[in-house]
Amino acid sequence: ALLIRQLLDGKEQAVEEGRPLRPGDICILLRSPKNLSSLYEKALSQMGIESYSRIAGSYFLSREIMTLLSLLRVIDNPLQDLPLLSLLLSPLFSFSPDDLSALRMQSPNQALYPALLAAAQQGDLSCKELVQHLSHFRRLAANLPVGELLTRLYEETGYLFMAQKGMGGEERGDNLLLLLEYARSYERQGGGSLSGFLRFIDQVIERGGDLQQAKSLQAPENAVQIMSI
Repeated sequence: ALLIRQLLDGKEQAVEEGRPLRPGDICILLRSPKNLSSLYEKALSQMGIESYSRIAGSYFLSREIMTLLSLLRVIDNPLQDLPLLSLLLSPLFSFSPDDLSALRMQSPNQALYPALLAAAQQGDLSCKELVQHLSHFRRLAANLPVGELLTRLYEETGYLFMAQKGMGGEERGDNLLLLLEYARSYERQGGGSLSGFLRFIDQVIERGGDLQQAKSLQAPENAVQIMSI
């Protein structure tokens, strides 16, 4: 990604057209792209370079889906430390590493969620707000099928709008909407509960499978393409 940034910022020219090099002139070829394409896309994005990949296999590794699944897992069972930690550090709640360190120091022998509850009871406004949100979402999950729950989460957290902002936002938004379609499809097949939907997702992951990632029908004109050999 750094090399590509240097090429674009330098005086390299497109050979046939004699013009400055553009991201759309560059293609990255990968032998084993399944788990690498999203890492390349992330690195390029950090360098301010738009990229595009039609490689399947990275849906569950996309940041927006990882964040949403962490939220769903915590709603289903807030005593899971890893999903809760991921959720706290996500754009949804934006806790800093220092915030989490202070939380641990206040409750060193407790799991993360009881520590949040204790901090909320002691007047920590961020923890109190988080606990209130999770309590509300858990009430929704107890009464709504998973598709309707996801719709409410998108509306109430604003995460769909948040994900759609900036470079690559259209694809991130499409991925989140695709998760909603998968949830509705799960309902049509006789499922409905959040716990059941998460079990379905976990079974797909455990089998080494994936769900099809949303992609625009046409690659952006000015984006680095990532392809498999």
